[in-house]
Parts: sequence; structure tokens; C-alpha cells
Amino acid sequence: MILGMKRGAVELADHDPEWEQTARETIVRLWSVFGSVAKDIQHVGSTAIVHIKAKPIIDIAVAVDDFAEVERLIPTLESTGFVWRKWENEQHMLFAIGDYVNPDGLVTHFIHVMKSDSEEWFNCIGFRDYLNANISAAKESDKKYYIQWTDGVPYKLKAPFDFSFLSKYGKVFKVFDDQDSGNICFGMTDGENKCFVKFAGAPTAQANVSTEEAIERMKLTVPIYRDLAHPALTRMINAEAIGGGFVMVFEWNNAECMGKQFPASRKKFMEMTNDARLRVFDEILDFHAHVAERGYVAIDFYDGSIMYDFNAGKTVLCDIEFYEKAPAKNNMGRMYGSSRFMSPEEFQLGAMIDEITNVYTMGAAAFAFFGNEGDRCFEQWVLSKELFDVAKKAVSGDRDQRQSSIKQFIVEWRTAK
Repeated sequence: MILGMKRGAVELADHDPEWEQTARETIVRLWSVFGSVAKDIQHVGSTAIVHIKAKPIIDIAVAVDDFAEVERLIPTLESTGFVWRKWENEQHMLFAIGDYVNPDGLVTHFIHVMKSDSEEWFNCIGFRDYLNANISAAKESDKKYYIQWTDGVPYKLKAPFDFSFLSKYGKVFKVFDDQDSGNICFGMTDGENKCFVKFAGAPTAQANVSTEEAIERMKLTVPIYRDLAHPALTRMINAEAIGGGFVMVFEWNNAECMGKQFPASRKKFMEMTNDARLRVFDEILDFHAHVAERGYVAIDFYDGSIMYDFNAGKTVLCDIEFYEKAPAKNNMGRMYGSSRFMSPEEFQLGAMIDEITNVYTMGAAAFAFFGNEGDRCFEQWVLSKELFDVAKKAVSGDRDQRQSSIKQFIVEWRTAK
């Protein structure tokens, strides 16, 4: 049986049935330490998927309700061979089996401790079960993706890539690898501070552009973040060429995305009181008034660009890469963005994209927050009829019927409140 790899090494092995037996033995050891603190313990990751090649490191997921109870178990876990990594985040604690201290040491297992009700727990179990139940999907995944690890965190690529340069920013504790922009993003920590690192230049799994296009787009993004700096916009710390590509470094935010691609955090957001959501919407309006004042137009703004820190009560906006100097022109036909937020002119080749276009975007955002995005009917609107009328006017298919500016929309909206 092939088991274990040196830190930073990248190689794959054919599936070995002995991995499952090794995982079962490890799970028994974990139950003996965790006891009732663990709600479930399962073998996950690529070695748990029968039909694909895998990096020969066993991944075990442990579901718990309270990380504080796990912290009390750390001395016992370490005395039985489970080495605690000296970092964690709000959703994930990591332990390792093997010589993790020595750069040339062999690591055989990673133990991922997660909240039992977290999206991360359900995703890792669901992904494993889906691929084991669907041989063709598993084989397609094996052909399509390459699973790589950095600092014990897995992510998908189309081919191996050297991310050793990331050590400049600390250690990886989270990876966001499903963007179609050609970028891959990392949560990084140096033990005291965290940052969000966005990189262009790697063969990302979902990219619909070349690495060269992704790099060029990111370089063009830097002055946009500088020009549009605002309390509601995630703060850019640095940008530089590195690792054969380009990186942007942002302040880390403990915020959750309200986009439909994140159903758990979206549900939590939509369960906030109307007053709380109104405050978030007001911050979005203020930011886009700032965008207009700075001579820009928003492109590809949607609910996935909106994050919220539930503990701090803070709105954080991100992903403004496609914002342009106004007026812009539709040179694509169907422009980038979610159709739920896009105006008719964003589907019309040659159309002007300007502040009136963004009035439509703000009206669409109002329906995403407070009504039905589909038919935009009053029956499913949760605020007053006066506010409904302001939002409905903004999403008119006739540009001349909309508010003439973001400021006018804000005046009408706040007067109606």
C-alpha cells in the first residue's frame, strides 16, 4: 500500500482498498478520544472514492457541535499521534498524522474537524457519496480535475501547479476553487493575521478563459479597486506579479456570501429582519452612488458580490473586476453577470451601459432582498407599496421610465421609507 507524502509533494496513486481499512482503524482511534464530542466520523476525500486516482493521504472528517470541547481534547489527541495544526478558522480545525514539523517528513492522514451543521461537512460527505454512486461522474472528475493540496487543504485544478510562493503570505486555511474567472482564491494566515489572496495564472478547474486572459484581467482590476475604495468594499492590501502569474491580496473578512451558490449563508441572510436587510441594501446603494460619482458603471454585480459579517453586523462588497469607466458599451451581446440582475441593454450588442443601467441593477437587488425575483409581483413583496413602486420603476424595460440616476433612486427609496 502506498500511503503518505512529503509536505508540498504532488503525486497520484491508483485506488487501494487498503486505504479504507486504514481509515476504519483511524476512525476507531478517533472515537476512543472524541467520545460523545463527535457526532459523526467518516472517511472522505479522494482516497474514499473508489473509481479515481488519489493523493495517498487519508482524510477523515469529524463532525462536532462545539470547537471549545475539541480544544479541551487537544492534549489527548496529540499524545495519541494526532498533531494539531497551530491554526484554525471558524469552520474547520485540522490535525495531522505523521512528521508535520520536518519539511521532509511524511504525512499520512489529515483529520478535518468541522461543525456538524456546516455546509463544508455536508459538501464533503455529499461529494464523496455522489462520486461513489456514479461511476461515470467519478471517472469524468478523475479525467477533468487534478486534486492538489497546500498546507493540508485540498483544491481542484486542471493540472499540477507550483504554489510554493504562497508561503510569503502565511499558511492556507481555506481555498475557493470554483470560479469561472480563471482565478483561485486562498484564505491565508501567519498565525496572527489573516488575508484573502486571489491569484491568476494557474490552470483552475472551472476557468472559461485562458491563464493569460485571467492575468491581464486581474492587472486591469487593480486601479478599479484603488479608484473605488469605500468602507463597504473589501480592502485591497497589495497587488504584485509572482509565481508566474499575478496576485491581489485583500483584508480578510469573516463574512458570508448571500449568493444562491451558498444556500446555507443565503438562508441565514434572508432570515434577518427586514430592518437589518434594509440597512445592508442602503450600504449597497451608497456604494453605487460612490461608483457613479467616481465615473464608473457597475457590471456583473449580483447577490454573489454581497457578503455579510453576522457577528460584526458589517456589509462587505467584493468582485468588482468588471466595473468600467462610464459610459461603457455592450461589445458582447450577452454580458457578464446573473440574468436576475441584468437590464435589457446588457443583452443587446452595441447598447450603452451607464448609470441608468445600474438603476435597473439596484431595483433588481431590491427584489432579491425583499420580493420575488421572478415575476416581481407585489403579492410577494415584504415591504410597503410605496417602496415596491420605487423598485418596480427601476426595473422597467424602458430606460426612459426608470429613475435617471442612482441618487434619484436613493431619494425616492428613502422618501418612501
